[in-house]
Amino acid sequence: MKFYNPAMAYLIFYSVFIVFLGLTNLYVYKKLLQKMVLLQYVGGLAGFMVLGLFIAQLVFLFASTSSRLHLGTSIYKILSLSYAPTYVLFGITLLFECLNIALALIGKPHKSHSPYLFFLYTYGIVCILIFLLFIGIYKAIFKASQFNLDISLLDYVNVLAFAALVSLALINKQEIKNQFYPLFDLAFLVLVIYFSAIIAHNALEIPAIKKVKVIIPGLKQDLKIAMLTDVHLGPNLHEKFLNRIIQKVNAQRVDMVVIVGDLVDTNPKNLEGYISKLDDLKSTYGTFYAVGNHEYYHGLSSVLNLLKTHTHMKILFNSSVDMGPLNIAGLADLAGLRWGGEYAPSLPKTTKHLNKDKPSILLTHEPRAALIYDLKDFDLVLSGHTHGGQVFPFMFLAKWRQGFIHGLYSLSPKTKIYVSSGVGFWGPAMRAFAKSEIVILNLKRK
Repeated sequence: MKFYNPAMAYLIFYSVFIVFLGLTNLYVYKKLLQKMVLLQYVGGLAGFMVLGLFIAQLVFLFASTSSRLHLGTSIYKILSLSYAPTYVLFGITLLFECLNIALALIGKPHKSHSPYLFFLYTYGIVCILIFLLFIGIYKAIFKASQFNLDISLLDYVNVLAFAALVSLALINKQEIKNQFYPLFDLAFLVLVIYFSAIIAHNALEIPAIKKVKVIIPGLKQDLKIAMLTDVHLGPNLHEKFLNRIIQKVNAQRVDMVVIVGDLVDTNPKNLEGYISKLDDLKSTYGTFYAVGNHEYYHGLSSVLNLLKTHTHMKILFNSSVDMGPLNIAGLADLAGLRWGGEYAPSLPKTTKHLNKDKPSILLTHEPRAALIYDLKDFDLVLSGHTHGGQVFPFMFLAKWRQGFIHGLYSLSPKTKIYVSSGVGFWGPAMRAFAKSEIVILNLKRK
C-alpha cells in the first residue's frame, strides 16, 4: 500500500510555509515597525507596508506553483522581490530581540524607544563577530579546499562597520532628543531597502567567473571546461539572462561546456522560443548535459524531448561518451528514485561503456549521489543543486541534506568532486552570503 501522496505533501508544505510567512510578517510588524516613530506619523502605514508585502508574497507563491495564474515576466519578477525586505527586517528584528534578551539577562535591559538606536549600537561589533564565526564554521564544517570570500560580504561588513562608528558617536551622548528619532528611523528604512536591493541583485546579476584548477592523473592534454548548474530558466530568468550567460562563457574560449541539471524550471513549452540559443555555446568538443530534480518536476519526458528537438547538446542520461581526451558520463538525478524504472539513476548503466584507459568525469546534479554510490571509476565528479545555500542560514541545511555545500572536495585519493553554487536561483529573487558563479575548470596533467 502506497502511503506517500505527493499532492498532499505539497499541500501540507505550502500550508505550513504560508503560516510561517504570515507569522514572520506579524512578528516584524509588532516588534519593529509598529514602534518606529517615523511610521507612527502616518496612521496605518506600517501595517499597510507589511500587508502589501505579504499579499505580494502569496501571489508570487501561487503563481510559481500553479499553472492557472499566468503573469507577465515583469510582474512575476517584481513579486519575487517582495521576499527580500521581509528577510532583512526579520533578521534585524531577531537580532534586536536576541541582544535585548541578552542585556536583560545580565541586568542591563536597553530602554531606548527606537530599536534602530539599539541596533546600530550593537550590530557593528556583532556582525563582525558573526562574520568571523561564519568563516570559521564554513571552513571547519564544509571543508572546501577552495574558499573564496564573497566580495559582497566584505561590502556588507564595511557598511555595517561604518554605520556602527556613526551610531557610537551619536549614542555616546547622554541624551538624544525625541525629534531625532524620525531621522534615525528614516536612515534605518534606507538601510533595509539597501540590503534588500543587494540580496535581490546578487540573485539577478550575471554570475562572475570562478576559476578552479584540478589535477587529473593520466590526462594527455590540459582541458578548459565551462560548468553551468542550476540555471533555472523560467519566469524569472529567461532569454536575456541566457544570452548573457552564453556571451560570458564564449569569451572564455573553452574546450567543453557541461550543464549539470536544473536547466529547466517551467513548463517546457514556455522555452520553445529560445532554448535553441544553447547551441550558440562555443567549444571544441561541444556541450554535455545531465538532468536535475527540476526537470522531473516539470515532466522529464517533455524536457528531454524539448532539448533533443531544439538543441544539439549531448544528453547524458545514465550513459557515457568517449570524447577523446577523457570519458564524460551523466547520472540521472536522485529524484528519479521516486519514479523508478527508466527514470531512476543507474550507475552500472552509466559506467558500462567507460574507457578504463582514460580519465573520467561524472555529471550528477545532487552531490549526495557521491555518498550513495561508489564513484571510484571517476576522477572528477561535477554537481550543483545546493545553490551554496542561496540564503543564510540555509547553507547549513543544505550541508546536512547533501553532505556538501560548495567548492572542491576529495572523495578519495583519486576522486574529487566540485559542487557549484549555481548560475541562477530558485524561488524568490534572493541570494545572501551565497553568490552565483560560472565555473571554469582548468584540468591539468599531473
